[in-house]
Formats: sequence, structure tokens, C-alpha cells
Amino acid sequence: MPYNEREHIGYWFAGQSAIAALETGHSPASGLRIKNADEGPPWMVVNKEIQTVIVASGEWPGSLWLARVIKLGDMSGLIANPRYWRASEIELLEEVPIGMLFGYQGERVVPLLNQIMTLTSSEVDELQANSMENSDAEDAYAHAWSCWNENLMNPRSHIYDDGMILASPGNHDKEMSPINYGFSLIHSLVWQRAREIEGEEAFIEYIEYGETEISLNQRWNSACAAFLYEAMALSMSQYLSADECSTLTKAWSAVFGQGK
Repeated sequence: MPYNEREHIGYWFAGQSAIAALETGHSPASGLRIKNADEGPPWMVVNKEIQTVIVASGEWPGSLWLARVIKLGDMSGLIANPRYWRASEIELLEEVPIGMLFGYQGERVVPLLNQIMTLTSSEVDELQANSMENSDAEDAYAHAWSCWNENLMNPRSHIYDDGMILASPGNHDKEMSPINYGFSLIHSLVWQRAREIEGEEAFIEYIEYGETEISLNQRWNSACAAFLYEAMALSMSQYLSADECSTLTKAWSAVFGQGK
């Protein structure tokens, strides 16, 4: 069921905080109306297209709903024709499979996201060890991005050869990647898990263009890449060679594949 502009029907992701805020004894269900206590911010965000739904790592997992905006929030100060509505009251119409957030192969991406949330330190070590022997994966990842771009109605001019790309915004297409905002969610979930297990030890600081930046250390960076590559292989297998898919999945499969 597509959204209806006149009726303000779109997609609402019910994350952990949204579910926790519901009245005691309630859970998301068709027909349920949810409203802000004081009709003010923070607003509920209802996206007009499913491809534009952004999920924060702290909100995963959750549920996805087709929802009607009953009362709009303050829409001032936004860009012209935003791809979402701010709402102070919504009605849940129908639960939508959560995998639809991540494209045609989205149901296969969801288990990867959940897996990140239970990563152990020893699994991170194994992912790093297998990544070190898989230097061709970055090239396959870049080629997959290029194949995706070539099949867009309005290809970007970006050259996909600069490492761990997570999203590719465009002026005309709403798609951000082969799995929409899924790569960004994978990245943020790994950061979250790294901080949970190792705290600040999981990160390194460096200076770039005079600014102090923070990134994952090599162990966690390799683990993150393994999940990104696996998700890319799942979503773009029809465009890649068997060797490229095998290269992309090698590190993840060595740790989590059949028989593991």
C-alpha cells in the first residue's frame, strides 16, 4: 500500500525508545493511535518513501509500520518538499516486514544486523585474521557500488574507489545504496558494540586537516568491513561474478558460515 500525500500516509519505524514510551499494557498494533503528551517535540517522523527511513543504532531492533499522520507537527524550517512529516499524533495501519527497509534482499540483511549486537571479542579477532588474507574484497566492494550506480535512473558522478563507502546521496534518486541506509546502520551498530565491549580501547584518535578524528581500531574496523562486504554480496550478487561474491563473503563466512 503506497503512501497517499493527501492523507499523509507513510512509514514509521518504531524503535526501542518509541515502544518503551507507549502506555503500560500496549504494544504496537494496527489501529493503535500514538500521540505526544504535549503535542510538541520530539516529533514522530513518518517517511513518505520506505527508502528514506533512517534507523539509529540505539533504536535497533524495532518494527516498521504503515502509519497515518493524524496531527502534523511543526513543519517550519525544513527544506522544500521534505521526504517526511513531523507528527504529534499517528495511527498505525499495518505492520510492514522490517527487511523492506533494506531493499530486495533486506530479509537477508536483518540477521546480520542482529548478529552484530551479540559480537564477541574472539569473533572480532577471527574476522580480522580472515580479513587480512582477503585484500581483494575492497576492490569487489567498490565494483559492486559502481554496478549499483550504473543501474540507477540518474547515475552519480562519484568514483567508487575510496574505501568503506556507506551511502551515495543523489539529487534525483531517493536510494542511498543497494540496501538504502543499511550500510550506515551496520557501521553504527559495530561502533556501538565496540564501545559496549571495549570502551575507548576500541577506538583510535588521529589528526586530519587539523582536526582530531576518531575511528575504530584495526580489529573492529576489519570486523565492520566483513559485515559491510557480506551485506553487499547478499544485495548485489546478480551483478557480481562468483569470485567477487566469494571474496566479499570470505571473512564473514569463515566465522559465521555453515557449520559455525
